[in-house]
Amino acid sequence: MAYDENKPAAADKLSASQLDILNNFTAIKTAFEINHEDFNAGGQGKHIHVTLPQQTVGGTFPPITSATECGMYCKTDGTSPAVYFRKPGQMVGDTTNDISLSTPITGSSVGTTLMNGLIIKWGSAVMATGSYNKTIVFADAFSTGALFTQLTPTATSFTGAAKDHVIIVKNLTTAGFSVIRHPSDITATFSFYYLAVGY
Repeated sequence: MAYDENKPAAADKLSASQLDILNNFTAIKTAFEINHEDFNAGGQGKHIHVTLPQQTVGGTFPPITSATECGMYCKTDGTSPAVYFRKPGQMVGDTTNDISLSTPITGSSVGTTLMNGLIIKWGSAVMATGSYNKTIVFADAFSTGALFTQLTPTATSFTGAAKDHVIIVKNLTTAGFSVIRHPSDITATFSFYYLAVGY
């Protein structure tokens, strides 16, 4: 029998409601023990793990978070269920500032956002032979600021002059950055990976 919130009713006699009460206690115990240690375990009340059923966003969901609380919930990322972190002070139904904890950003540049708001982006690019300047534009700009970017050259073998692979990062902004090398040292193709950090 399922839990019945109307049992026992005010006019019910205990002798007539005993089975209903017993069934309600059984249903409460069953519900409580989902994701928790059971009532009789040494760690009763503690979580074993957390399961977040997928929710539909809109209307009253997600609920307001006050200035002194955060939240987590599960909704689709468009393809699969994903976990989202909800910051303090968010309005009901507004997910603009919610952060996906399980879905990377996709596009020509990829990345992820940590719960503290730090954003990490990465990708790869090629500077062609004869070229001394390459502009990288992030698929999604950093919201507030870019802190730094790290470049890693990549190749199957050494080619060109040594200076062909001496590069600097210039004009790092929230939208992207430029990679440059000296105009006289451009005899080889330069391929590289980049890692950018911002917020």
